[in-house]
Amino acid sequence: MAKKKIIFESVESVYGRHLRSKEWVEYKTVIKIRDSGKQPISIDLEFVGIQPFAFEMPPHKSIRAESITRAFGKLAKFLKGYGIEMK
Repeated sequence: MAKKKIIFESVESVYGRHLRSKEWVEYKTVIKIRDSGKQPISIDLEFVGIQPFAFEMPPHKSIRAESITRAFGKLAKFLKGYGIEMK
């Protein structure tokens, strides 16, 4: 069986603001696109900075999806679950 090759990889930052406490959060992300598979798009998140006082964010999160649009939709849904709006 052939190994899946990474055809694109990018390191980005995602910022969000909590709607009630107005605190900012930051995640360092690694976006990878592979050449095959059921879910070739992956976004690996790592929390950066100090945990907010009002709530606690997970230090690591991994999102897999079949398209880049669905991956960012899942990312927005993950952040919205903690009351955070992506900026």
